[in-house]
Amino acid sequence: MDQPHAVLVASPGLGHLIPILELGNCLSSVLNVQVTILAVTSGSSSSTETEAIHNLVEPDATVFTKIRVKVRAMKSAVRDAVESMKPKPTVMIVDFFGTGLMSVADDLGLTAKYVYVPSHAWFLAVMVYLPVWDTTVEGEYVEIKEPLKIPGCKPMGRKELMEPMLDQSDQQYKECVRAVLEVPMSDGVLVNTWKDRELGLRLRR
Repeated sequence: MDQPHAVLVASPGLGHLIPILELGNCLSSVLNVQVTILAVTSGSSSSTETEAIHNLVEPDATVFTKIRVKVRAMKSAVRDAVESMKPKPTVMIVDFFGTGLMSVADDLGLTAKYVYVPSHAWFLAVMVYLPVWDTTVEGEYVEIKEPLKIPGCKPMGRKELMEPMLDQSDQQYKECVRAVLEVPMSDGVLVNTWKDRELGLRLRR
C-alpha cells in the first residue's frame, strides 16, 4: 500500500506554524504519513496581491481579519504548490484561519480535507455554535442578560465572550462566522484536547 501523503497549511505567525509542525511530526512518526508543510508568511504576496488584500480589509482591521484575508488571497499560490507536489497529496489539513483554502483539495481531487483546531474542545464548541446565535440572538452579545446556551456545554455568560464576539459589526466577527460556516465543508475536525485539559473549562461531565 502506498504511503499516504498529507499537505498541512500553516497560517502566518509562529503561533500557527508551531502547532502545524507538531501535528506533522505526529502524523509522520506515529502514523508513517509523508508530510509536506506549506507556511503562508506575511511577505509571501506580490505587490499586486498585497494591494488587493489592503482593499479587502478595513483600515483598523484586527490581526485575525488580516490573516484570514491574507490566507484566502493565497489560494491560487497554494493550489499551484500542491499541484506540483510529487507524489500527489491525498489529504489536506488547514487550521481555523485557512478554511477558505479547502476548495483547493476539491479542485485537485484530493481524497480528504480536515480542519485542525490546536486550542481545545471548548473553543470549537463555541465557534461551531456561533452561526446559530448569529441568526437567533437579537442585539449585541455584550448586552445579553441570559447566558448563551450551547448543547452539551455549560451556558456562556457575557464575561466569557471571546474577542471576535464583542462587536458583531466588526469585520473580525464576520470573518469568524464565515470560517465556522466553512468548517462543515471538511471531512472532519482534528482537535488537540484531552480530558484533563478540558477540566475547568465549560464542558459538562
